[in-house]
Amino acid sequence: MGRWNVTENSHLRSFKINKKSIRDYKKIENFNDINIGRDAILAFADSEQCIDNGNRYEEQFYGRRIRPHVLKYIDFSSPLTRDNILTYSAFAANRTLFTMNEMDFLMLPEMDKFIWEDYQKFYSDERFITSNAGIRLLEKYLFSFLDDEIIITENWNKARVKEYFFSFADESLKCSSLPSANAILTSTDPITTSKDWLIQLATDFLIESSPMARYASGSYGEIASSLFKIIIDELGYGDFSKHHATLYRDTLNSVNLNSTPHYYWQYYLNGSLLLANYYIRN
Repeated sequence: MGRWNVTENSHLRSFKINKKSIRDYKKIENFNDINIGRDAILAFADSEQCIDNGNRYEEQFYGRRIRPHVLKYIDFSSPLTRDNILTYSAFAANRTLFTMNEMDFLMLPEMDKFIWEDYQKFYSDERFITSNAGIRLLEKYLFSFLDDEIIITENWNKARVKEYFFSFADESLKCSSLPSANAILTSTDPITTSKDWLIQLATDFLIESSPMARYASGSYGEIASSLFKIIIDELGYGDFSKHHATLYRDTLNSVNLNSTPHYYWQYYLNGSLLLANYYIRN
């Protein structure tokens, strides 16, 4: 089967196929080229839904103001370190990465506020393609420093993992207070501080269990079934009123905050976005 006999107008002769000759380069020879990721980021961000409009609150459901005009000036080839993870460059990268990650999640407004054209722009084919190319570059830019910060000891086994988590749970039960609660109660304006804290949770709580659900599919043994038990719990066991994201939105409403996803986009802090991006992909 290694030889094809092709005859077409007597111009083609028999030739041997090299089964290891796969690529037929047109323009790109190295898909690890950082410029591919950079171009993808700029193409993804080139949208009216991303351009800053100066509004304090986000009025468009698919509005993600990442100020794309600054992205071309960020050197994504030099990953951040622990010392500069809180800079504006990190903030811009986190906003962009968070928006790219949302391409994997279906976000819909109330039906009376649904605008088909906005939906098509947000979930366009180009944005799906460019987000997949840009995400890896942004993750490397934001999280590479963890390779030096996190040291994993050797000789881990099932028993040690179980011991670790049970120990963590026991220590948590002994806590009489939380740093976040203490910070709120000792602030000059506890009410405003508590509301701001609730807003920072939106990056994770609005899509409760969605990142985890990525790992529910596939074939990797009984742990998949255990994971699915957690996902079902977070989804409220089929009862939307008990869905954890619904409980969170009810909490926002109870203190007169707007529960529309990302209404407070301009108020998300760099650290909140960084943590959400890490959790979504890991």
